[in-house]
Amino acid sequence: MKALRIKLRQASASYACEETVNNKTSYTLPPFSTVIGAIHNACGYREYKQMKISVQGKYLSSQREVYVNHGLIDNLHDDRGILIWLPDPDSLNTGFVSVAKALNGTGNSFKNRVTINVLDEIKLEEYSNLYRMKETLDEYSVREIKPQKERLKEREKLLKEMGKVDKSSAQYKAFSEEVKAEKEVVKRLEEEFEKRKWQEYDEPRSHFKTLTKGPQTWEVLYDVELVLHVQASDEVLKDILEHRNDLVCLGRSEDFIDLLEMKLVELTDKIDDEYRMLKDYSIYVNVDRMEDETYFKESKNEKALGTVYYVSKEYRIEKNSRVFNRIPCLLTSNLAVDADSSGKGVYLDQEGDITYLVDLN
Repeated sequence: MKALRIKLRQASASYACEETVNNKTSYTLPPFSTVIGAIHNACGYREYKQMKISVQGKYLSSQREVYVNHGLIDNLHDDRGILIWLPDPDSLNTGFVSVAKALNGTGNSFKNRVTINVLDEIKLEEYSNLYRMKETLDEYSVREIKPQKERLKEREKLLKEMGKVDKSSAQYKAFSEEVKAEKEVVKRLEEEFEKRKWQEYDEPRSHFKTLTKGPQTWEVLYDVELVLHVQASDEVLKDILEHRNDLVCLGRSEDFIDLLEMKLVELTDKIDDEYRMLKDYSIYVNVDRMEDETYFKESKNEKALGTVYYVSKEYRIEKNSRVFNRIPCLLTSNLAVDADSSGKGVYLDQEGDITYLVDLN
């Protein structure tokens, strides 16, 4: 079976665990999704390409580094953080304009210009005008729409009472038509108001966000060495080879790689001898293959130990959120296979005196 073997080094890298926030920890090996994302980005893919991944490697040391975290608060706040304006309200990627900065912990106000440092006078005036527009719209709703809605509610109540007496009467039918027509008028007024509110307030306001800054830490690995195997269609493998120079980072955008090797290799699941992992290397092994005793440690009577992770792979979009397919894998080392492991899902990549155990997921 054909596959790509990719050997690389990284001076530093952090493969963030999704569940950690304030103090981000790192997986000791990149998840499958990290590798797949880097490959798709290098090849310029906009749709997911089927592929299986094997990840193994080592690192020399790790420590926590301090960084300044920039985070958007879910709701726009008038009294804290930094008021910013986004050209694209759904993304920070297009950059943003800093409008004003709150100076105190409490008691600030951007719209009233209380204890703030103004950074963009034009945008701050636009922000303040939006609040005045909101007041105007609220006043219009109370003055023009609310009375008609209350009148309609009373007339619907009266119509219901009339219906209890005689729904077949000419008076009931005539009054029913009047209420129906009035209901259409109120519905049209509400729709026109919502459209106006969106255009004049909601949409312009969505460009303003509250940005917070604060020191946080993340775990960084140093002197990382990885061996990746990618199994996919011939077309995809060819694409990856052609874009080898576009594979520049793995993990964070600043986690640059030193590509040592990328070549097509032949994998085999025919195992005729005992083979062990490279010294100090760890690997993600599918839990199912551990339960099938495909691998063993020092002897066949000793099972491998490690930590089980639900390693993310591909994802689907549900309600504007990524939902990952997670594969239970044992992160372990010091593994071995022999002839009894043949045909059980483990592969060998042999080149000279070096043999890599390959666990594709």
